[in-house]
Amino acid sequence: MHPATEHVPPAQRLFAHLPRADQRRWAGVYLKGLLATQGKKSLRRIAASVTPSPTAPQSLQQFVNDSAWRWRPVRAELARWVAEHTAAHAWTLSPVVIPKRGELSAGVHRRFVPAFGRTVNCQLAVGAFLSGDLGDLSVDWRLYLPRRWTEDATLRHQARIPEPTGHATAADLCLALADQLSRITHEMPPVVVHTDGHIDAMAVIEGLGARGLDWIVDVPDSLPLSLAPAAAPHPADTTALHAAPEPAGDLLRRHARPPVTTPLAPGRPRLGTVRVLLPDQNRPALLVGVWTAACPRPDRIWLTNLPPEGRARALGPVAKVPPPEGVPPAPRRPAHAPTLEPASPGSGGGTPFAAPGTSPSTSGPSTGPCTRQAESTHRTPQGPPHGRTTGLSQQALAVIGSATAARVGVAEAELGLHDFAGRSYPGWHRHATLVSIASAHRRLGHEVCLAPGGG
Repeated sequence: MHPATEHVPPAQRLFAHLPRADQRRWAGVYLKGLLATQGKKSLRRIAASVTPSPTAPQSLQQFVNDSAWRWRPVRAELARWVAEHTAAHAWTLSPVVIPKRGELSAGVHRRFVPAFGRTVNCQLAVGAFLSGDLGDLSVDWRLYLPRRWTEDATLRHQARIPEPTGHATAADLCLALADQLSRITHEMPPVVVHTDGHIDAMAVIEGLGARGLDWIVDVPDSLPLSLAPAAAPHPADTTALHAAPEPAGDLLRRHARPPVTTPLAPGRPRLGTVRVLLPDQNRPALLVGVWTAACPRPDRIWLTNLPPEGRARALGPVAKVPPPEGVPPAPRRPAHAPTLEPASPGSGGGTPFAAPGTSPSTSGPSTGPCTRQAESTHRTPQGPPHGRTTGLSQQALAVIGSATAARVGVAEAELGLHDFAGRSYPGWHRHATLVSIASAHRRLGHEVCLAPGGG
């Protein structure tokens, strides 16, 4: 912890750069309202749950939509504060679909959502979450803007989209979040990416690899990959280097499907792994399948560059970018690798799967953040998986187990991330920032809110 802020209440620390006392006061009101309001978090209901003032809804509207306070320094400080209070096993990047009825909210568009099985009118956000023993804590956000929102001057003006902001793919937004995390944390744990049908997996993999980061990425079963040679081939043996690509699901089904010798117990998925080569790179990676039922194809597929057990990778320094104005760099901190608890081996001779406080259970194919059942984000330990996990390090095993069970974005949805009725781009970002702070308060149990009358 920074010595100068060790005993400063978190809300005062997070909003210390706000120049006016009334801004800090309304920040406290907004946070308290998000935590206290049941059901939909409209501005009127947020205000009514905290203060009897009849003008409070208008003041909150001005604070979120019109007051010119910068959200990025707040998020950077939030990330540091969260990392000081819980060890990061991974940084998780995940899309969050926010259904919308109208067409005037910043970035709203129609897209097919695999989790819903249909096309919906929505916003698409990409969130950065610190994943640790307490679950997944959001610390940063990006809002996807289709080209019509960045190229139409009228739409830009109506949504108050800042001039430097242009169109970026969802994969670009993931990489921008990773860059920001590397600026403020220095030592990076693995980056886990949930693609959920909205993010180009290979674009993210290439970008994270170019940044020298460890990554674990959720990939589609149709992703073409080649088997890695079992040993270094003879220079003349070109077939070993250029095996025909196959869909990832087929590779796992044919080469890594765990034997089904006993019925699957709840919370005991089977794992299978196979070494592959990344497309057009001839660089090895590990393909990991997760089976929760006795079917040929895995329910979920991960691809990772984490080194095998017992083979530490000597990483060079992660490329750094100077922090933006108003975001001071953090002191160097060690990355915390998850520690596995002992578990009795299953009938399939599996490797322990669950990190402390996590659960590897899943009820079937992965679902999007909006459709996962809202429940406690604390994960209960369950049994290890069955299956063959050759080449999978204990670190990767723990992180994949946690990521497979993750309900990323559920806590933020409960606290009103989807309820913002404003139409402006800055307003959405400020609301998302306050939701993340409220989520951190609820999970970490710290007092983050200022009294409505404080200053």
